[in-house]
Amino acid sequence: MSIAVVVALGSVPGPSSAWPRAGGGGAHARDDLALCRSTRDVPPPLIRRAIVRLAETGECAATDALARIVEDPRRDALTRALAALAIGEIGCHDQGHRERPGLRLSTVETLEQATRASRPAALRQAAVRALGRASAADATDTLGALRTSDRDPVVQFLAAQALTRITGEDHFDTAFRDDLIARYVENASTYEIREVAP
Repeated sequence: MSIAVVVALGSVPGPSSAWPRAGGGGAHARDDLALCRSTRDVPPPLIRRAIVRLAETGECAATDALARIVEDPRRDALTRALAALAIGEIGCHDQGHRERPGLRLSTVETLEQATRASRPAALRQAAVRALGRASAADATDTLGALRTSDRDPVVQFLAAQALTRITGEDHFDTAFRDDLIARYVENASTYEIREVAP
């Protein structure tokens, strides 16, 4: 058996395995995008399903609507975190092409704001993961600060992982690893540890 660490506020799927590309979205993508853009009260399960489908199709036009979900404090933390992960997976840049990952500066800024200490842990972790997934080079200063001084060791780890992906340099030096392990042990009561089948 192996051990899995599950974040107390809810673990969100890792984008590299959770978002298979389904190709063009067509009518479903338009419906999902309209649902995400909606300002009326839509039940969280419907919004979440639409977010996942938009990420699966790589619908570049969805990043603005998803960013508004990330910013909306009336939405629950899981929905906001899922929207952040979807943005990272879509990774559209200014021209909307898929040749290389990247995000518009306004979307990077939205994700950076979502990493603030006052935000829910699941959202903060998802935003950091999204910045790394989308190789958001504009966020390296924010990620560097999170790596060295964030209070959440999971955010620190994800920031180091994101920086490694973006810069191509190893951000897991021995001192960082030792500090991260010590902080994790210190904060272990905030995490649920359970056994999972291999």
